[in-house]
Amino acid sequence: MITCISLAACSNYKNIEDVKQTDFSKVATAKGVTLYRNGEDFIQIVKISEGASLHLILGPQTQSGEVIYFGRGNIREWFHKWSSKNPQGFSAINAEFFDETNPSIAQLAFSVKENSTVYKGYGDKSEYPAKKMLLIFDANHYDTEQYNDLSKDLQNRQQNNGIVGLRIDAPKSPDRAVGRTYIGIRKGNEVVIFSSPSSTREYATKALQIFGVENDNMMMLDGGPSAQLVFGNTLLVSSNPKPVRIPAIIVIEAGHDSPR
Repeated sequence: MITCISLAACSNYKNIEDVKQTDFSKVATAKGVTLYRNGEDFIQIVKISEGASLHLILGPQTQSGEVIYFGRGNIREWFHKWSSKNPQGFSAINAEFFDETNPSIAQLAFSVKENSTVYKGYGDKSEYPAKKMLLIFDANHYDTEQYNDLSKDLQNRQQNNGIVGLRIDAPKSPDRAVGRTYIGIRKGNEVVIFSSPSSTREYATKALQIFGVENDNMMMLDGGPSAQLVFGNTLLVSSNPKPVRIPAIIVIEAGHDSPR
């Protein structure tokens, strides 16, 4: 069961030096998941030990030669459809970087692994070399590590799922206040997610730090107009009045009170 405490905005002065964990107010909880808010910025804590989990969802596939494209969809519609079959669905965030040329389909920028199948990204070697991170996960184990720009490295991992993003020091508009989605792993095998429609890299990093994530365990997911967070039926984060359609999302599922 999801308990919603309050979605009213709190003060959000974005003073990097002074920001602290208590600036983020708890607004909703479910088994193993807590959502915090500080103005337009959100933090989610996902406790794997309490049965909470992440699920990578990719759009419908089409293939042209050796290139695989994924259908772009509305994150709120995708989450509603997924949650109709999985009632413990808590929230959803945007995921992988992608080519925005076609409004209906997209090629992923970096490799992902969904249910043991690896899909290569067009920018694994060419874009941001040596500046990538890998989030790998399955039911019981979540980890982040440096990615070596080779999709076979992802294929050889024991975990069934993985997504390649960027290190926090990648030169991706670091000083501009833009939409950002960051994810990290803290002690206790707990996932921490930062979502904001307008944040600098320094502020996003600081937000994860005050919730216990070390810099080496942080990773940047797609941002800018793609940065989105859905909780229930509410789109909490979007830097666009008309949310961008995206080819991949990550669903956060709360723990189950009894065995499935």
